[in-house]
Amino acid sequence: EARDGIACLKKMGELLGEDNLIYRAAIDGINAKMNTEMEKAFQSERIFECFVSEALLSCLRNGYYVDITDIKNQVKHEHYKKVILEYAERCGIK
Repeated sequence: EARDGIACLKKMGELLGEDNLIYRAAIDGINAKMNTEMEKAFQSERIFECFVSEALLSCLRNGYYVDITDIKNQVKHEHYKKVILEYAERCGIK
């Protein structure tokens, strides 16, 4: 679901156009708040997965449950997988 959520941002740019006010506001807001370049994630699977991982960590920080099996099966990059699993364990999710 986290992957789909981030992918929706890309789809918004495709459907509305990258110069659309709503798309630009969303992307520029993310870029400013996170000090990043969100659109680079749409061009690189590794960067995209980094954003998905950050979304999952944010969910954990906010008290949401994250299914460990999904993390193990869906997160491709071992570094991101390890970070999420360690943080989930600190949150009491095993």
